[in-house]
Amino acid sequence: MPVAYRKSVTISLPTPLLKDVERLAKKQHQTISELVRQALRRYLTATEEGAAAWKRARAYGAKKAKALGAQTLRYQVRAGDKDFRAILGTVPKDVNLIVPSLWAPEAALMAKQLPDVGLDVRMIGGDGIFEIKDYIEASGGAAEGNYVTFLAPDMRTLPAGASFVKAFEAKYGPLSSYGPLAYEAANIILEAVKRVGKPDRAAVRDAVRATKNYRGVLGVPLTFDDKGDVSGGLIFIYRVKGPAFEQIKTVVVK
Repeated sequence: MPVAYRKSVTISLPTPLLKDVERLAKKQHQTISELVRQALRRYLTATEEGAAAWKRARAYGAKKAKALGAQTLRYQVRAGDKDFRAILGTVPKDVNLIVPSLWAPEAALMAKQLPDVGLDVRMIGGDGIFEIKDYIEASGGAAEGNYVTFLAPDMRTLPAGASFVKAFEAKYGPLSSYGPLAYEAANIILEAVKRVGKPDRAAVRDAVRATKNYRGVLGVPLTFDDKGDVSGGLIFIYRVKGPAFEQIKTVVVK
């Protein structure tokens, strides 16, 4: 499901820091949750624990690629790099696909710099580059045809989703990437509170975990397993087409 492998945590912030966070989130058209997740990801990649996690992820990716008959090549860039041409220039010209582990602004720069080194190849990235402004618009058209994976379907193609997008954007402006996911999660909690009918933290927690086949704006039934995770999982594949992302495929995670 779109919110698979996610858990909620509560973070206490001093008032001055919270105001700074709110101001930055508004400036970047993000929710506070999105901003915190982004900051944590960047911190983790700069620590030993983060490096170890990425090492495990790369090893897993290489193993799966080998099983599929694909050869993988690995290159390293540093957070904050703006010019990737020295590294891109060493990539074989017959490479079939580039998978950048970058945030949207850096991925946009990489897409723009590929032609400079004679590379005509598509890129595919994760939810960190599912950003219209920072990726599609920032690339100046260079991201056209590239692929992105995300955890939610195209909201504008769903009856309930389209109504949500219209109402949200009328009041708050362009919809953020994780906005629908946060909205869905909040409604699941609110439904649990209604069922419990009293301010009982443990009871609400248990009611959330007991959620079965909840259907909201995401258009897919959500059920939690005995660990509190969403049962099953779906990954949605998008392609950059003009000024937007076009959903082209849904992958069932087993």
